[in-house]
Amino acid sequence: MNDGYNAVLASIESSSPTPGGGAVAALALSHGIALARMVAALTVGRDKWASGHASAESFLAESQTWTADALDMAQADCNAFDSVMAAYRLPKEDNIEIEARKDAIRSANYEAAKSPLNIAKFCLKVMESLPPLASDGNANAITDAGSAAYMILAATNAAALNVRINLGSLGDAASDFESEINQILESVTNSHAKIIKIVENRM
Repeated sequence: MNDGYNAVLASIESSSPTPGGGAVAALALSHGIALARMVAALTVGRDKWASGHASAESFLAESQTWTADALDMAQADCNAFDSVMAAYRLPKEDNIEIEARKDAIRSANYEAAKSPLNIAKFCLKVMESLPPLASDGNANAITDAGSAAYMILAATNAAALNVRINLGSLGDAASDFESEINQILESVTNSHAKIIKIVENRM
């Protein structure tokens, strides 16, 4: 396991600005998804947890591509930030170039804010799918369900920070981004609290 992790961590801790906080938020989300899928896999087919078979099977079917989707979002976030850096490096020798550069920066910053917002949206979708697993899944893996919820909460908070850092560059769109990320964060936090209450009651 360590070989693959070492390569990822080496890329994060390098002097390169990517992968950064948004990408790492998506990576954290992927870990939460993987843990939740493990709980579901440990529930399906075990007679003792028959009451959780339907919800576990449903989760496994629905989440089949989610880990890969989260990894794709991590790469998309890297690409978005790289585009911002490329836009700032555009020439500005005359008025035409200056205006073209401004447009490129504006567009790149919009995408740089949209990327972590999409990660946060996905976090909410995943978090809201966890209560049946926490309630009816294999109790021997209940702390894994709780750990999944904590990973997703962390991912959402990290994504929110990376939305907010870009708000000053979004002009009129900033208020919509801010409102949406605040609503997502509130919903994720509330769902997380409910899941952790279920987890603690089953420990």
